[in-house]
Order: sequence, then C-alpha cells, then structure tokens
Amino acid sequence: MHLEKLPLPAATSLTNLTMYKQVDFFDEAVAQNGEIRASYKQILSELQSVDASTIANLQKLKDSLFRTRDVTFTVYGDEAGTDRTFPIDLVPRIIEQAEWETVELGLGQRLKALNLFLADIYENDAQIAKDGIIPLEFITSCKGYNPKAVGLPQPKNARALVAGIDLVRDGKGNYLVLEDNLRVPSGVSYVLENRSAMANLMPNLIQSACIRPVEQYPTLLLRALQSLANHKAAAPTVVLLTPGVYNSAYFEHAFLAQNMGIELVEGRDLFVDDATVWMRTTRGKKKVDVVYSRIDDDFLDPLEFREDSMLGVPGIIEAIRQGNVSIANAIGNGVADNKAMYTFVPQMISYYLGQKPILDNVETYLLDDEEKRQHILADPSNYVIKTVDGSGGYDIFIGPRASQEEVTEICQAVRNKPANYIAQEVVKLSTHPTIVDGRVEPRHIDLRPFVVGGEFIDVLPGGLTRVALTKGSLIVNSSQGGGSKDTWVLQDPANKYLDCARPFNYKAVAREPTILARAAEPLFWAGRYIERIDATARLLASCDQGALSGLPNEAGLRWEELLEVLSLTEEYKQTGKDVTGYNVTRFLVDDTDNRGSILSSLSSARDNLRSVREKIPTELRGIVNDAWAEFAIADVPTILAEHPQQLFTKLMRSCQTFLGITESTMARNDTWRFLTLGRCIERALLTTRLVEVHFVRQIDAKDSLNISHWATLLGAAGALQEYRVLFQTSVDPLNAIDFLLRNNEFARSANWCVKQIGAQLADMTDGVEANESSLICARVSSTLDAPLVDLLGDQPAKTLRLLSEEVEHLSDAIHQNYFLR
Repeated sequence: MHLEKLPLPAATSLTNLTMYKQVDFFDEAVAQNGEIRASYKQILSELQSVDASTIANLQKLKDSLFRTRDVTFTVYGDEAGTDRTFPIDLVPRIIEQAEWETVELGLGQRLKALNLFLADIYENDAQIAKDGIIPLEFITSCKGYNPKAVGLPQPKNARALVAGIDLVRDGKGNYLVLEDNLRVPSGVSYVLENRSAMANLMPNLIQSACIRPVEQYPTLLLRALQSLANHKAAAPTVVLLTPGVYNSAYFEHAFLAQNMGIELVEGRDLFVDDATVWMRTTRGKKKVDVVYSRIDDDFLDPLEFREDSMLGVPGIIEAIRQGNVSIANAIGNGVADNKAMYTFVPQMISYYLGQKPILDNVETYLLDDEEKRQHILADPSNYVIKTVDGSGGYDIFIGPRASQEEVTEICQAVRNKPANYIAQEVVKLSTHPTIVDGRVEPRHIDLRPFVVGGEFIDVLPGGLTRVALTKGSLIVNSSQGGGSKDTWVLQDPANKYLDCARPFNYKAVAREPTILARAAEPLFWAGRYIERIDATARLLASCDQGALSGLPNEAGLRWEELLEVLSLTEEYKQTGKDVTGYNVTRFLVDDTDNRGSILSSLSSARDNLRSVREKIPTELRGIVNDAWAEFAIADVPTILAEHPQQLFTKLMRSCQTFLGITESTMARNDTWRFLTLGRCIERALLTTRLVEVHFVRQIDAKDSLNISHWATLLGAAGALQEYRVLFQTSVDPLNAIDFLLRNNEFARSANWCVKQIGAQLADMTDGVEANESSLICARVSSTLDAPLVDLLGDQPAKTLRLLSEEVEHLSDAIHQNYFLR
C-alpha cells in the first residue's frame, strides 16, 4: 500500500479552499474538479469562518483536555514517548449513510467467515483443507497458528470477539480491506475520546450534523463478553487482562475497563485453583468467568507457552479446556490475521457462506511463490512489501520511495525467508483535508472499524480514521507520527439507528464493594501524597506568612522545626545547605531529589492514580494531572520570590478540590476507603507531629510562649477559625492541643482521623476476626479518647512521639494486612 510519486495538492489557508485541488487520486472531501462534495459543504463552510488563531487555540485546548483525561499512548524505545497525548485533527471524516451500510455488511460478512475458519481449523479438523481450498501445511505453517488451541472450546463460536479490520480507499474511492486484526486490536478508545473532544471543542458542528453515536461501544462489548460465560450466573464476572501500565495501549485497557465497570487485572492478580480462575481482592478470592485478554498468546500461560512470562496466569489454559473460564480473543487467532492468510479470505467467504465478498482485498502476492517472487523482485519499486506478522507501521518496504540500499536489503531478506513476506500493489491512498500549521492540506488516511462478533455482530459506526500528519507520508500509525480524526457516519434524522436496541442477556446485579488487592496500595499512597502536598503547602504558607507579618521569632514555626514535622531533617542535612528560608522552601517545593517535596509528591500521586485509573473518576485524575503539568514547567524561583503565597494557595485549593470530588462523586466502596485511609493516616501523623514539635518548643523555652505561638500552631494545621468558633476566646495552650488531638468533630484532628480509619477498617472486616490494623487502630483511638492530662502524662514530648510512631505502625499494619496478598 503506497502512493505513487505524484505531485501533492497545494495547501491553503482556512479561509480559502480554492487552491485545494487533487491530482490523480481520490480525496474524501473535494472532487477532481475542485468542487466540495455534498456531505462536506456544511462542515467546510463552518471551518472557513474560523480564523487560524482560533484553530490554534482549539488545538491547544484539545491537548489540555487529553492531558487532563490521560488520553495518551506510548512509543517503545523512545524516552520521550511514554506520555504523549493522542493527536486529533479537527476536520472530521464524513461517511454517507448508504456508503456505510455497504461497508457494515462487508465487515460483518468478513468477520463471520473468519470466525468460521478459526472454528474449523481448531475444532473441526480443518475441513477447508480437506476440501482443497487452503493447503493444510500452509495453515499450520503460518505464524500465528497455535496447535495448543486445537480442541479449546469457544462459546458462540466467537473466537474473534473483537476485530479491527483496516480499510483504505483506492483512486476510485472504492473501499478495500488492507488487513485483519483479530488478536488484540487497539484504538477504539480513541474513537470515543475523539467524539467527546469534538463535542467539547466544536459543538456547533456536532449539532448541525445528524450522525450515528459511538458511545454505545462499551455496552456492546460488555454484552458480548458476558455472552461467553459457560454457566448461567446472575451476572458473570468479566475482567480485562492487561500487560500493565507500561504497555502502549494501557490507556485503552483502563478506558474500556472503567466504561464497562469491570476489573482491570494483571497476571499477578489472578490465580488458578482446581482449574478455576480466581482474582485476588481486598476481601479474598473471587471467581472469574470471562477474561478479555489484551496480551499476546505466548505470554498468557507460562505452563503452556513461554516459561519466562510474568504477564500471564499459570494454568489458565487448562481452565479453558475444562470450560471453567472463557477468553476473548481466543488463543490462536493470529493465523487468521496473518498477512499471508489474508489472501485466502475471499475463498473463506465463498466456502463458508456461499457468498461473494462485499469488500475486496488489496491485490496481494505470496512471495514463497517463486514465479511471483522473481517478477516482483525484478522491480520492487512498484510494490509495498511487508512481513506477514508485522504491525504498528514497522517493517514496511515502500517501493516508490525506497533508496537503492533499501531495495538491496529487502531483496536479500525476501530471498532468505520468502514465506515471511507478502507484496501488495501500490494503492493511491485517499486523502482528506487536514489542518497543518493553521492551513488546510491534504493528508493520507485509512480507517479501522471495530466489529464485535459475539452472539450478534455489531459494527461500531465509523471507527478510527488514522491520518499521516507528515506531508506525503502513508504511515498513519500513531507510533510513526500519525494522528486521527473523528469519523462521522451520517444518518436520516427521521430514521435513526438504535445501536443498543437488543436487551442484555443478564439483569443488572449490584457488585460487591471489593477491589483488587493490588489496587489498594496505589490508592492508599495517592491519598497520602495528596494530603502531604496540602500539609506541606499549608506549613510553608504559615512559615512565610509569619516571617512577613513581623511576628517575633518565637511565635512562628521555625524552618528546622518545619523539616522535623515533615520527617525530612536527615534528608535536608544530606544536601549540605544552610537552613535558610529560601533553601528549605526550595527543598520542600521543587527539589526532585527530595522524595517528600511537593513536586515529587505530585508526580508520585499522579503515577499511583494512573496505575488504577479505571477506578478513579476522570475529574479526580484531571485535578492531579493539571496541577502536575502546570507545576512541572513553572518558574518556581521567580514565583517564590514574587508571589509565594499564591503558589501555596493554588496547591491547597487543588488538594481541596481533589477531596471535594472524592467525597461528592465516589461510591463508598473499597476504592474510596483506601484513598480515605491514606489521607487520614497522613493527616493524623502530621497533626500529631506538629503538636509534638510545638510542645517541645514550650518545654525548652526559658520564658512562657505567648498566644501567637499557639495561634500559629492552629493556623498551620488549618484549625484556627474552627477553634475560635468553638471556644470564642483567646487561644489557650491546653485547649489548642486538645482541639488538635482529641476533638471528635474537627476533620483535621488526630482523633477524628483515627475514628475514620477505624470505621473504614470495620467496614472491610465486617463479620471477620479483627486483624492487626484494626487492633492498632483501636489502641490509638483509646489513647486519644483519654482525658488530655492522662494522654500527655508526665513526659508530653515523649508521649506525643510514641503516638506518632503508633500511627506509623498502623500504616505498616494496613500494608501487611491488605497489600501483600
């Protein structure tokens, strides 16, 4: 697949399309004579009224939206590629209703035939080979054929439950199938996110067009996955198996899990016992009925495939054999999306369905055929040559643009292993108006529709249009610098499609409030980090305000004491710097070598939330993502020199917004509980340490400390106003300490925090014998319930130190009881 060396159309400004003319290939929006196609007239007219600066601002807003929502992808081998926002062009692709109906029928036909082929070779002794359609040795020698899949059952014959079938349009505008993706096709999350982005960025365009929705895809997918369950449970337990956070498609895995309401699991979250698959949760094991696998077959079961795999689940293949769990997509699908087997799909359609293909293949040649190989290698510049198992836009030889050195290399490679390669005729790939540097230019595109083939065959309207953003390039993959477009399938306003008209096979059943044991730890630590950011900003604001307001030195929290409250005294000593206000502030704000700094804590909170993003409201992640992105590029020295209080206030407000969203949008399940546990542990610890440090100062002071000292203590804890509401008098030292340690109603008191911890632990151990966490929590709570004079005893400083250590022990016990499973 490639475009010949033909002159590209001229670029034009957004306000002038008269120069946008095509030369010898099909453009989706503009005909050869320069006329705008009927379906594009309104959209391009709207865009011509938008100036370039507005478009630039919309692009920036899109990047901000995607960064906030973590709409990212990873490029392997690229140090800068672990956190890229997904590119989307603002000119949508439009497909007419009648045109799409033909495509939809062709995709359904193709997937049905491919599933019948897979069932035939793995469950029916390859009848297609016995009938002489495809040689058996060709099937079994194809990369992707898996002999261990023979005999494995697959309910509903849905071996390829999800398919991504790539389409291109030739010089006449005909849709052709470029390749089939039947193992772990990715990209559907970007279809839904692109639509959401367009609705936010250009709502007038969306409202003016009558287009088919795409938001129903998670519902279609969940319904299909549930239909694979081998037993009639009230509601089958479905999980999505991911390689982990560093996989290039992890955003999609988390997106789908969140939008289907299922668990996103890694191999370590599952285990097999008695040929049954279970997942480890915060409340014990839970049976799994269906696994939506997004890892390659070779890594799925180390007992059957790669022994060194750390991604899979030992014994899961045996569980499949015995019918105790179902998997999608099925083992062995790679044989059907092999680029060599692709050449036989038209014969499959004829053989299994007795029909002619609705969608044609790109003309393709197997290079293990000596006659064809010799003909093609005589002049490879006329062809595109690919490996039969390649993906991601890699390992593609594009003849019309190849150098002599590349020609020599591909010829040698094909001669060495001819069965590893196929050749395709050059396709004059269609183009589409695309905004590049504020101008509209033609760029080459393809289309990946997504087909769900369970009990029914459902085709997501449109799919993912991928665009080669580099001028003249035909490589549309995001890993190769490509982007995407929102794809609009038009429909008759008087006869709209009902894409979710069929009922679910299962009635809705409320799930238990449990979560994966693995997910509990990052939630807990995210809560601690957010609370630590808030406390550090609050303490810094107090110290800075005290220095500016002219309070006597004995009144405010000193810089050495601030480090002590945050347990960073030793870490600061290792810097070798003098203890000055500026040095300590920089150490606590943006020193990335200090794991307790605000910037480090923001980064850690973000990483922890990203690892469980499917559990967290998008708005919650967005608060942390936005704060991190803004803070990471901020000119901290200038801000601290000019407006430090503004910085501290902004950080505190971000943390309070995080807390507000947590409390107002999240169900009181274990996800919320572990966030809450982390926040309350950190808050109780810091409050106790703050009181301890102030008390030690009082004991060491030669003269009695004045009221300002205790008012500062309350202010640093964010408690001064609430204290005055309660006592309506000047600050009394014992009352201040009692309020911070023992008050049952103030949300920053140590006692309130410990009571919250106890309540959450009790909810998670209801009816179960108390564990170490609950016992320690009860002990700390009892200590705080005692009268203040008894709590402090004869050695208040020592008592308070022991109390903070006990809170640390409580944190350790939670780790032992819930995270190590």
